[in-house]
Order: sequence, then structure tokens, then C-alpha cells
Amino acid sequence: MNKSKMCIAVVVLLVSIANVCAQYSPGRITVKFTTDHIKIDGILDEEAWEAAEISPEFWQYFPSDSLLAEHQTRLRLLYNDHTLYAGIRAEKAEGDYVISSLRRDFGGASSDNVVMMFDTFSDD
Repeated sequence: MNKSKMCIAVVVLLVSIANVCAQYSPGRITVKFTTDHIKIDGILDEEAWEAAEISPEFWQYFPSDSLLAEHQTRLRLLYNDHTLYAGIRAEKAEGDYVISSLRRDFGGASSDNVVMMFDTFSDD
């Protein structure tokens, strides 16, 4: 095996080992059960919200997905026998915002938004 092929093989091996050994630690949050009445008004002033776990820090998506978000979002989740409640507080930069569209099914890439996905089978 010539020297250049050996170097390529070593690099591929090291990258493979790094991928296998890298620790993937997805953000997880425990959803708290509540019997309290939660009023859907955008104000998280019920006592149950104080007991709810706060989400771990979020990572930015654009322009690079390898940095913590500069303006953090805090998520709290509660549930009762019939409803899942999500309380979200999103920080923003100073200044006004312009919403590009309010139509149904608009492309959200040009706006700030929150997406919640549930991995109910734990198959990350």
C-alpha cells in the first residue's frame, strides 16, 4: 500500500472512531402531571408552572448549528388527564420584527418559530 492510500485509510479510521465515540446527548425534559386548572392566556402565572422542569439550552439552527442560541428559548411542559400544555418563553434581539407571512403552511425558514417533535418510541 502506498503512502497516500495509507494516509487516507488512517484518516477514515480516525473519523469513524470519532463518530462512534462521540457522545450524543439530546435535550430531554420531564413532563410534570398537574391537577391545577391551567388558563390558556399566554401568562404562566399558575403555581404548576413553577414546578415544571425548564428545558435545557437550545442550539441555533442558522447560520451554524454548532453554537448555543444567542437568544434562548425556555420551554416548560405540563399535562393532565386530557391535555398537554406547553409554556414557551422566547428571548429576542432588540428591535422590531416583520412576519413574512401569516398564511397557512407558509415556509418558516424566513421567520423565527418553535417546532416540537415527540420521539414516543425513543428511537432518536
